[in-house]
Amino acid sequence: MTAVVTSDSIRQRTPGSGGGLPQPTACDFVAIDFETANETRGSACAVGVTVMSGDHVLASGSTLINPETYFNPYCTAVNGISERDVAGAPTIRELWPALSELLDGALVVAHNASFDMSVLQHSAARYEVTDGPSFEVLCTYRMARVVWPGLPSYSLGYVAPWRGTTFHHHEAGDDSRACALLAVAICDELGVPGLHAAIDSHRFLPSRITPESYQSHHALEQHGRRNAVENVDADTHHPLFGKSICFTGALNSMTRHSAMKRVTDVGADGCTTTHGTDPRGSLGAWVRFGLRVRVDA
Repeated sequence: MTAVVTSDSIRQRTPGSGGGLPQPTACDFVAIDFETANETRGSACAVGVTVMSGDHVLASGSTLINPETYFNPYCTAVNGISERDVAGAPTIRELWPALSELLDGALVVAHNASFDMSVLQHSAARYEVTDGPSFEVLCTYRMARVVWPGLPSYSLGYVAPWRGTTFHHHEAGDDSRACALLAVAICDELGVPGLHAAIDSHRFLPSRITPESYQSHHALEQHGRRNAVENVDADTHHPLFGKSICFTGALNSMTRHSAMKRVTDVGADGCTTTHGTDPRGSLGAWVRFGLRVRVDA
């Protein structure tokens, strides 16, 4: 099941040329990607969706979203979307019926799925949309780490080209397509005919999004949606986001619990080891809050 990227799968990256979301259709899985206007999760400014049947792209498209909030210049520099670009674009409230129809009942994949699911939930919460699609979701970032251990990076901008996909990173439609093709490549590597077989035979357990997952903004903020493994409110542009950080030996300036909280606050996965352990494939790095950690290379 080898996916082939053809010329019509690569679109010039122009913020105003999203082309719209694809129409719902029977499929094997759906890939989704969000871009945000600023560092908050409720500021979706673009969404891309790719609909797959086996290793074939049935449909792919994207649309800008008017987040009705401010644009962080750094985010604009990353995704190329500015306030002027979204003038006249639909809001999440207006897109909600189309998104719900695409996602409801589907097997959904995303790269760093905790981010995209959090954007979906927080953007809905801003508009008090408390009922939404129900679906299962797999994370290609986490799957890639299992299937190809030891890569220098598992960002979509690295691992998708490494598997032969050319695309415009941080353009929502292209990112969703690259994520979909990466899911196909993962299945190829595992020797299984599709994601459902990967779930059954390799214990990739999907998360479940239900109508109860959509809460009011107040309830969502109260709940926080944090745990010891991942922080869905973390800035995905932080250099440590999605990295695995391992603490080795004694820590002089803080407890391990405090250190673990700091790394999960920036969206990294933290673990501890016994004194003197030096995990393979790790390197020392200084991070902005001045804590020395070890980051997977």
